[in-house]
Amino acid sequence: MKYISLDDIINKLEEETFISSLFDGKNISIAVQYESKFPNAKVLREFVDEIAKHANIEPKWRTRLVLIVDELNNNAIEYGSKENDTNILKIEMTSLWDNLDVVISVTDAGTWAHCKSAQDMRELQRQHLDKDYSNHHSIRWRWLFLIISQLVDTLDFADEESGGLIVKFVKKLPVGK
Repeated sequence: MKYISLDDIINKLEEETFISSLFDGKNISIAVQYESKFPNAKVLREFVDEIAKHANIEPKWRTRLVLIVDELNNNAIEYGSKENDTNILKIEMTSLWDNLDVVISVTDAGTWAHCKSAQDMRELQRQHLDKDYSNHHSIRWRWLFLIISQLVDTLDFADEESGGLIVKFVKKLPVGK
């Protein structure tokens, strides 16, 4: 896995060869360390979109990947880390024939006063998926469980050794020629 900083992305995203330099053929395995603050979300959205474009992911799924990563990132910032702690975005894409296995995770620092463990998240997921939300619009975590879990093949939670939460999803996508 190649590790890069958010500063690398900010300074090089406009360079023609930057995104392609992160790929090993059709595959990519990178980890981005970034400060837990909302202004960084814009850079991460643009970065994920550029990665998805380079991987020939169709526009509908590029947009969905950006939205999913944005939701995971926002949850890490708002519920898992204090401002300026370090969060990590990992992106792995492996090309197999006409499919692309996409594995993306966001790890928070676990320093927020009410941060959740992986077991807490699995229990919340179970509770939320058992409810009818057609008349409820203000319930926290609804987006993560109801929309993201419908779009991805798997949504999983793990505890980071240092105390943070890892939220990971897996999706198999067809790729363009």
